[in-house]
Amino acid sequence: MPEVEMARILIIEDDPTLRAALTQYLKAAGFLVTSAENGKHALDLINDAAFDVIVSDIRMPGLDGVSTVTRIKESYPFVKTILITGYSDDEPLVRALNLGVDGILKKPFGMRELLHMISVKLAEKDQEEAKRKQLRRTQTVLAKMAKLLPHEPVSKDFHFYIEHEEADLIASLIEVGRMAEMRQEADAAILAYEKALSLLAGSRYEKEECPVRLALSRMFEQKNEPELSHAHALEAVNLAQRIKDPGCIADARLQLAKILFNLEPFKAFEHLVESEKTLLEYPFKEKEALCFLLLAAFTFRQDDHEKTQGYLTKFASLGRRHFLSQALVASAEITLLPLLVSVDKHPERENLLWVIEESAPYLQARFQELMRFNPSLIAVLQPLIHSDRISAGPLFQIFGLGKLKMFHKGMPMSEEHWSTSKGLSMFLFLFYHSPNLISDEQILDNFWPQLDLEKGRHSLRTTLYLVRRTLGSETAKAIIYNEKQKFGIRGDANVACDFLSFRRAHHEALHHWKRKELHRAVFYLKESDKLYKETFLQGWSDPWVLSAREFFKDAYLWNTLALASYLKQQRIWHEALAHAQKALALDPAIEEAHACSIECLLELGRRDDAIKQFHLCKDALKKEMSIAPSERLRDLYWRAVEEQKVPVQ
Repeated sequence: MPEVEMARILIIEDDPTLRAALTQYLKAAGFLVTSAENGKHALDLINDAAFDVIVSDIRMPGLDGVSTVTRIKESYPFVKTILITGYSDDEPLVRALNLGVDGILKKPFGMRELLHMISVKLAEKDQEEAKRKQLRRTQTVLAKMAKLLPHEPVSKDFHFYIEHEEADLIASLIEVGRMAEMRQEADAAILAYEKALSLLAGSRYEKEECPVRLALSRMFEQKNEPELSHAHALEAVNLAQRIKDPGCIADARLQLAKILFNLEPFKAFEHLVESEKTLLEYPFKEKEALCFLLLAAFTFRQDDHEKTQGYLTKFASLGRRHFLSQALVASAEITLLPLLVSVDKHPERENLLWVIEESAPYLQARFQELMRFNPSLIAVLQPLIHSDRISAGPLFQIFGLGKLKMFHKGMPMSEEHWSTSKGLSMFLFLFYHSPNLISDEQILDNFWPQLDLEKGRHSLRTTLYLVRRTLGSETAKAIIYNEKQKFGIRGDANVACDFLSFRRAHHEALHHWKRKELHRAVFYLKESDKLYKETFLQGWSDPWVLSAREFFKDAYLWNTLALASYLKQQRIWHEALAHAQKALALDPAIEEAHACSIECLLELGRRDDAIKQFHLCKDALKKEMSIAPSERLRDLYWRAVEEQKVPVQ
C-alpha cells in the first residue's frame, strides 16, 4: 500500500519558546515541520525544500514576516502563507493581504485554531492544483483546436485526437462559440459552432447538436441571412422530435416562429400553437413567456384583440420573474409594439408595465424609434428613457462566490479602498445575513469577542464610521440599516449580490422540490448553478466566512445532486453525468454522485469508464470514511462487468 504523503510546514518565529511549541504541536498532528528563527534563515531553507504552508510571525528583527513571505511567493506562488500577528491596528494586515498573504492569525490564538487554518489552506491548495491541472488540459484542447479551426479538410491527426478527446473538444468549441457570441463576434461564433457541428454529426453526443443548431440559427439571423437561419432552426426541430426532448422541441419551434413571423406569419403561428401544446405537457416557464408574447403579437396583427388580451394575461400570470423581461428583450422587434399598445386597457396593466420597465435598460434605442413613429406612446416611454434608475443600474454590486469583486455606481471598488479589513468583513457579514437584522451583540461576538461590552461597542462605532466614510454618507444611508442597536442591509436598497441570489434560488428550489413541483424546482436549480462560480470569498479565513463557505458548499452539492437526479430520470444522460461529476469535484466521497455517474456511463455505453468510476468511489470511501461501497454500488459494478463480457453481435 503506497504511503500517504504528509504536508510540509515551515514555521518562521524568532521567539524560541513559541517556535518549539508550534513545531512540536504540528509534528504531533502529522505534518513534516521545519523551523526557522528569522526571515533570512527561511529564505535559505525554501531554496532547499518545497513547502505546502508557511506560518510566519509578522514582527521579526531584520526581514519582517510580510517581506519574507512576499519574497517567497515571488518564486513559489502556490505555497500557502499564514501570518501570526499581535498588532492591534489593521494597516499592516491590509498590506499583507494586498501582497498575497493567504491568512492572518491574531494573537492570542489556540493551537486548534492554527491547525484548523492550516487544514483549510491545504484544502484550498489541493483544489487550486486540481483546477490548474484541468486548466492545462483545457488549454491543450484549445491550442489544438486553434491550430485546426482554419484548416479544411480535417487532418488524420485531428481525427486521432477526436477519438481520444472528443467530448472535451466539442465542449471547448461550444464554449468558444458562446464567448464569441457574447462579444458579438458573429463570424468567430459561426466558425466554432460549425466545427462543433461537424464533430457532433453522427456521434454519440447527438443531444448536444440541437442547441448548437439553434445558436447557428441566431447567428445567421443576426447576420441577416434568413435562409441559413431557417435551415438550422428547421433541422433543430427535426432533431429535437427525433430524440424526443420537449425542451429542445419548444426552443426550436420558438426560434423557427421568430424567423418566419414576418415572412410566413401563418406558418409561424402553426409552430407557436405546437409549442404551446408541448409546454402545456412539459411546463418550462421561460419558454412559455416567449410563446405567449409571440402569440399575442400574432393575434394583435390579426386584429383579434380579445385573444391578444388573453395571451397577455397568460404571460403576466407567470409572475414578476426576470425571464419575462428576457422574453421581451429577445423578441422586442416583434412583440414590443403590440404589448405597449395593449397595456393601457389590460387588467394586468401593473405587471405588464413592470416587465417593460425591467426591460428598459436594453431597449432604449427601440423606445426612441417607437416614440418617433408612435407619438401616442410618448407618455409611457418617456419616463423610462430618462429614469435615473435605468441609467444608473444598481448602486452597489457584490460578487462573492469566488474572489471578491465589488462595484460602486458601476465603478470597480477593490479591497484597498477600505480603511480597515474588519470594516469590509463586517459590511459583507451584514449582506450575508440579509434580509435579517443583526444585533450589536452578535456583531461583537464575531468581530471583537475578546473585548468587554463597552470597548466592543466603541470599536463597532469606529468601524461603522470608517465604513460610511468609505462608501460615502449618501450610499451608506441608502444601504445600511442602523437603529436601536440593530444592523443590516435595507430591504429597499438598490443592490445586487450574487451569493444572496444563489441562496434565494436554492431555497426556492428546495421548497418546490419538497412539494414535488419538479419543473419549478429545476428552473431554480439551474439558476443557482449559473451563479456558483467558486468557493465563497475565496482566500478569506474569517471564522464567519468559513462557516458561510460550508453552507454554500453544502447547498451547491444538494443542487447539483438534485439536478443530476432529475436529469437522470429524464434520461438526459450527458447532463446528469456532468452534474454528478461537479458534485464529486467538491466532495469525492458522495456515494449518490458515484452511483449516478456509473448509471449514466452504463447508459452511454461507456462500460470501462463505469468500472473506473466504481474504483474511484471505493478508494475515496476508504480514504475519507474507512468504509466500503454500498450494495447498490456493488450491484452497478457487477452489472458493468457482466455487460463488458457480452460479445458484440
